[in-house]
Amino acid sequence: MREKITLQQIAQELNTSKVTVSRALNNRPGISAELRKKILECAERNGYPFQRAAAAPIKALAFLVPQRFFLEFDQFYTVIYYHLNHLCQAQETMLTAVVFSPEEERTGRLPEMLHTSRFDGIFLVGDASEALIQSVMDYGAPLLFIDFSKPDRTVSHVMANNYELGYEAASLLIREGHRRIGFVGDYRNNQNICDRYLGFRKALILHELEHRPEYDIVNSDARTGLYTLNFEMPQTLPTAFICTCDMAAYYLYEKLKMMHIRIPEDVSVISFDNTDICNKMEPPLTSIEIDKQDFAALAYRQMRKQIASPSAEPRKLLVNSRLVERGSIRTCA
Repeated sequence: MREKITLQQIAQELNTSKVTVSRALNNRPGISAELRKKILECAERNGYPFQRAAAAPIKALAFLVPQRFFLEFDQFYTVIYYHLNHLCQAQETMLTAVVFSPEEERTGRLPEMLHTSRFDGIFLVGDASEALIQSVMDYGAPLLFIDFSKPDRTVSHVMANNYELGYEAASLLIREGHRRIGFVGDYRNNQNICDRYLGFRKALILHELEHRPEYDIVNSDARTGLYTLNFEMPQTLPTAFICTCDMAAYYLYEKLKMMHIRIPEDVSVISFDNTDICNKMEPPLTSIEIDKQDFAALAYRQMRKQIASPSAEPRKLLVNSRLVERGSIRTCA
């Protein structure tokens, strides 16, 4: 049977004092978080009996989102916020939506709310400039990305498997007989759009179908995120379009109607997100639903874990999705 380790032995192993070890094991102040973690790990590893402190209640979390993504007519992040807020309220935690402007994103200046309030954790949503990400990390609270990731940032994130979803959307159209397929979305300006675009391109390659650059369409403003009808259509249309989100599809619908092009008789359309607008369009839009409630649940659970264990390894969490078929796709003879 292994001999019981003493406080003095823990202190010697970590080159600190017995008093410091005692303070850490009894959750007393005056010790850095890093040293406290080492002491607790050493005691646990060597079987020294102690009781871990109960997690402090989480009082306030921030939902930090760029203005260009938190638009009144685009409900994707609004719905995630709704579900996340519901989970927070159940635990008597306040969730505050903090919208930052293009100027704040460009300069990396944090919104005033983050200077006047202290948050236990921050959800950074949609995407952000490197300057703003660095400012948020310097703020010092546990951080989690929602619906994006950064390869050079070791931060937990929750997102959809956009590459596979792009492949799935294109494969569906190909199974329906479509051989000339276009893509609507600015894949050079957004990671999620880029991943969906690459999945679409993979499907073309594996099915030995030609990619025609003139079928790649951008119908949004890169700076503001606003969609527009002021974009060019190819002279010869594809038989189907994949739109990067429902609002991009809505503006494509309007453009096609102006050209007297029928959906789906002349052109089929598929999209992503399955927001409420899909059922308001004519014909109703086929869209791949990315589970926004799952987004909120995964993000909330992971944030609680990070607050309880700040030094834990970051995690990559993927949300569920499903195809919602409506009337915007036809079989291409």
